[in-house]
Amino acid sequence: MAIHTFRELLEKSEGAEYVIHVQSEEELEELVTALEALEYEFCLPFLGTIREKAAEFSSEDGADGCWRISRERGVAYNPSVEHWRFFSNNIVEMRDGSIAYNDGDYDDRAAAVEKEKLRYAFFEDEDKDNARKLFGFENAADADIQKWLDEKFPEK
Repeated sequence: MAIHTFRELLEKSEGAEYVIHVQSEEELEELVTALEALEYEFCLPFLGTIREKAAEFSSEDGADGCWRISRERGVAYNPSVEHWRFFSNNIVEMRDGSIAYNDGDYDDRAAAVEKEKLRYAFFEDEDKDNARKLFGFENAADADIQKWLDEKFPEK
């Protein structure tokens, strides 16, 4: 049976851990509203509420980002789908009105967005050393990292 809302997903999968990839302002608002209604908290609640953190992250990264849902009802954030793939293969997103797994099968728009997120993480982010380490690029030349990005997310 198809699941059509983030709230329905959260209610039916209580106690499970997974990542929700939102791709628009509307999806972000739907997710934040559901998380608030079900009393989830940002993983470090002293940093702010889920709504406050969502506003902060979307002002920095846009609405397209990933929210890790823990069995303890905590929520963490990173803009990159591929970042979370290191920790979980359970990554879901809205596709054609239903929740579907993201198995790395990006359409052209999503591939371009993900490539840019990773490019920023590897080359511009103040925490780029940790991003490079996570992906095994701690000793890689910039050109090698760019080649990997171009091969993983080819322009069509």
